[in-house]
Amino acid sequence: VETPAPVADASGQLNVSLLQDPVFGKDYISFVLDGQFQGGDSEKASFPRLPLYISSSETPAVQTQIFVSEKSMNSAMQSMHEAGSLVVGQKVESTYLKTIIPNFEEVFGKHGDVRMLLESSTAPSITISEGVSEVKAAATIRILNPFNESYEVMMMHCQVSSQVEFELLKDFRLIGNIKEMVMEVTAMEAYFQTSVTKEGVNKQIDSLAAPLQTLINTVLSSGQGLPIPGSLKNELSHTRMFSYDHFLMVESDPQIQDRVKQRII
Repeated sequence: VETPAPVADASGQLNVSLLQDPVFGKDYISFVLDGQFQGGDSEKASFPRLPLYISSSETPAVQTQIFVSEKSMNSAMQSMHEAGSLVVGQKVESTYLKTIIPNFEEVFGKHGDVRMLLESSTAPSITISEGVSEVKAAATIRILNPFNESYEVMMMHCQVSSQVEFELLKDFRLIGNIKEMVMEVTAMEAYFQTSVTKEGVNKQIDSLAAPLQTLINTVLSSGQGLPIPGSLKNELSHTRMFSYDHFLMVESDPQIQDRVKQRII
């Protein structure tokens, strides 16, 4: 079964496939589904194999498990990159920019609202693991002219990598938290007279990475809801999430059996 469905901004498709027939166990039924976001015309997605059910002696009563694959996350990142959605911006004081551009105020004067943008140059690549999950991408930092934001003062092309921690909120919204972000400037262009070099910027890059990491985490804090029907959410409790190599697992203890007993009584 494969069901193409339009995404919210109609910029691509979400292909959802049932990978095999449902598996009926003694105390559970398992549906193996996976999805891929794709921009424009697309062929049938190629899906990695996922487990049917993960049993644990610590949670013998678990009846509901949901798997979120690394491939699904990365295809969503690809779709968002192609749509131009992976852009964050912040206004900073010119005094702050002097850390990496010493003569900024000499050329442009003092300002309290110089706009700085970070945007993806390539789609971020997420690697999920039982240990530390990571995300890597190429990105561009654009510092805009304080007198006319249609023009850049400087552009810096960077390689960005960081650890990422996943968290599941009570309403089944999945969020990511970026930690220990590392940036390296690979090329730069300055559109005014300055002695700043790529090597000099890299020595001070941590002063840019820290506020940008905070800004990214603020954007990520809204999260993405998992496709779980509202009627089913009301029946789930004790929800928790685990990281495995190349996928996340969300499991819950449904209270359906208890509710059926109450109705019979």
